[in-house]
Amino acid sequence: MEGRKEGGILPIAPSTYYEHKARKARPDRAPPRVQRDRWLSAEIQRVWDENFGVYGIRNVWRQLRREAIPAARCTVERMMR
Repeated sequence: MEGRKEGGILPIAPSTYYEHKARKARPDRAPPRVQRDRWLSAEIQRVWDENFGVYGIRNVWRQLRREAIPAARCTVERMMR
């Protein structure tokens, strides 16, 4: 079989591997978007739970805005998928 590495392991740069390991050990090293997504997903979950799991994307987004939590509608949609 040409084009495949032995053992089915994909080749990646060592720096990528070590950065991934470091981020798992220290989540504060994650990029800002990942950190914000982590925080925002907890807020979305909280709003959804407080409303008995019946709020959809639009209502969750509006509730976040009422609570002065800035989030784009498309971001809420992406995270609720």
